[in-house]
Amino acid sequence: AIALGMMLRYLRRGDRKSALLAGLWLGIGLYGYNAFKVVPLIVPAAVLLALFDPRWRERRGRLIADGLLIAATALLLFLPLFQFMLGSPEEFFFRALTRATSLERPLPGPPAAVFLSNLKNMLLAFHWRGDHSWIDTVTGEPFLDPVGGGLLLAGAMVALVRAIRGSRRWTLVLISIPILTLASTLSLAFPIENPGTNRAAVAAPSIFVLAALPAAWLVTESRKREFRMRLAVGFSLGAMAAVSLQQNFESYFVRYEKQQARLLPPVMDVVRVMKDYRARGVPFENVYLLDTMYWIDGRCIGFEIGDLSWSDIHRVAPDEPVPPILDRPLLFIVHPNDEERRLQLKERFPQGEERLVPQRFRDRDYDVYYVPR
Repeated sequence: AIALGMMLRYLRRGDRKSALLAGLWLGIGLYGYNAFKVVPLIVPAAVLLALFDPRWRERRGRLIADGLLIAATALLLFLPLFQFMLGSPEEFFFRALTRATSLERPLPGPPAAVFLSNLKNMLLAFHWRGDHSWIDTVTGEPFLDPVGGGLLLAGAMVALVRAIRGSRRWTLVLISIPILTLASTLSLAFPIENPGTNRAAVAAPSIFVLAALPAAWLVTESRKREFRMRLAVGFSLGAMAAVSLQQNFESYFVRYEKQQARLLPPVMDVVRVMKDYRARGVPFENVYLLDTMYWIDGRCIGFEIGDLSWSDIHRVAPDEPVPPILDRPLLFIVHPNDEERRLQLKERFPQGEERLVPQRFRDRDYDVYYVPR
């Protein structure tokens, strides 16, 4: 948001301070999430727009010099990570290359056709069909609520009119969206991962600026009218904001929460049970997770109990038998469908006590097997 804001300010003022600040925030941002790697493409886009702007006709040399200044400032801040990139390019670019090329798996079709399909799906993501993943958002739910989506459409039309009339800044905001969503749309090897909420998140500033444009226009126009018109506009915008807040609250704290409770492994409840048994004399060092495929990540348990190395010793892989442990008391976390190792537990520790720990959703239930002292 700040880097884009500085570029827009530079297009308005043409001052070196804005160029330096744009380079500063680009350099800092490159240390963040991988998706930020596409943000520097905003700089050549802005420079090209200004080159065709008659107002820059006498200062095109200065424009190119300032564009290079932005790049040099960002590179100066990026130098430590740049050194790592040169030394280990396969690690630095691994995630991007596995998604944009056939490094990890063959492309499902011609690159151009897959990319165009990804662009179409990204265009639909804000109003019709969103992310397929359950990790970051409600599966398939549009990125924007109905109010935000409607404002975005209206804002895009207003911005397009302004761009046609010669506004380079609104042109930059419009073309920044396909640029800033490249981290998602370039997922050619895994098109199922597009649209991705997390990867498209760098486009959020442009999206919300466009969505705010109609509201800003209404406020500006209402100031020229009588009090009743200003009151009506204020009431309408307030009502829209209330509906938007309610829609987003329902999405995140109700539908998303229910989805997470349905799909996430019962890590927090396992930790709760471990603490209950610790109060009965079973230390965390005597608790073992008999893991199965696509179930509980033992590192999450270690994180919650404050021992990041816990999983290295106490997670028993799916293909490993129950370990013959002499220490007592013991507690084993078992998947209900892991019949083989449940039988091993009963044979190895016949004095043990088995009980089912029910969860909100039945397929999240799990068993604990307690071996007393």
